[in-house]
Amino acid sequence: MAGIRGFEELVAWQKGHRLAVDVYRTTKPCLRQDFDLCRQARRSAVSVVSNVAEGFERFSPAEFGYFLGVARGSAGELRAQLRLMQDLGYLPGPSVEPLILRSTEVSRIIAGLAASLRR
Repeated sequence: MAGIRGFEELVAWQKGHRLAVDVYRTTKPCLRQDFDLCRQARRSAVSVVSNVAEGFERFSPAEFGYFLGVARGSAGELRAQLRLMQDLGYLPGPSVEPLILRSTEVSRIIAGLAASLRR
């Protein structure tokens, strides 16, 4: 990644980081209702940002691409968990929908980054 000095400069990491922070804040009330589901959603959000960072720090584009795939999978997992929390009534729709939209956006950004690595 020419010109980029650290993973913190990647839009995928920046938006993923913000998403993870907001998932933690939004799911705080859910902890009392279903600790395991809430914790797993938080772990999925952290996995997105962590895998973008880890992949960037690897020595090859192929490894970076692999970790971007894992990060994108975690974004999908997060969306599924958020929908489940919403459907179970743990979190109101107005607080969940923006997170779902943002996780979809992060997933698309990661996909674009992965595609640029393959070129």
